Amino acid sequence: MIKVLPVDIRIVMDWNKNNTDIDLWATNPNGEKCYYSHNRTAIGGRISHDMTQGFGPEQFLLKKALKRTYKVEINYYGDRQVTIATPTTILAELFTHYGTPQEQKELIVLQIKKDANGTVYIGDLDFNNAIV
Repeated sequence: MIKVLPVDIRIVMDWNKNNTDIDLWATNPNGEKCYYSHNRTAIGGRISHDMTQGFGPEQFLLKKALKRTYKVEINYYGDRQVTIATPTTILAELFTHYGTPQEQKELIVLQIKKDANGTVYIGDLDFNNAIV
């Protein structure tokens, strides 16, 4: 049986190319970054297993969020795919009050420039104004 477990913040990141290594980073208002090698935070944030191949997803969850702003970034290591098609495209889904009647969702779509690597800012999730 699958049961929806409500959380204050859920961030899900997918991408469109196989053999691509992208890491989701979520930084809480206290400055603590949750990512593959620091996958649990002091306030209860958790990040999923590091996906180094495939299309993702990587996911961040926080059951009880502080009512402030969270920074969302990725670390783009690149793809190992020969292509003449479009660049890598990332879809980030940012949820507040996930799994509750007050759930809100924001979608962010971002194309990564050819030959890019390193940190890419996705956006801020403002939990100050989230529905309580």
